Amino acid sequence: YTGRNFLQLLEGPQSELLRLMVAIGLDPRHSGMLTLVNEPIDARSCPQWSMHALRLRDDPDQRRASLMAELPSGLSLQARQIVESFALLN
Repeated sequence: YTGRNFLQLLEGPQSELLRLMVAIGLDPRHSGMLTLVNEPIDARSCPQWSMHALRLRDDPDQRRASLMAELPSGLSLQARQIVESFALLN
């Protein structure tokens, strides 16, 4: 969350994700929703996370270091790049 934008990683069975995306899309608090990555996974990349928030530091180098330390190693390269870009650009 940057004060204006959210980036959220959702994982789970496709049917549950589709229901959740419909519910989020119908919520008037949300607008401009985009799906950036939609890929099958064998196991959750972030099984311990439940609405986990990553703190974005003001200094870009510190931001990158803290982000890389917190992102799970099992996250796909494409998803990792999107999270990193969002964090560094916002």
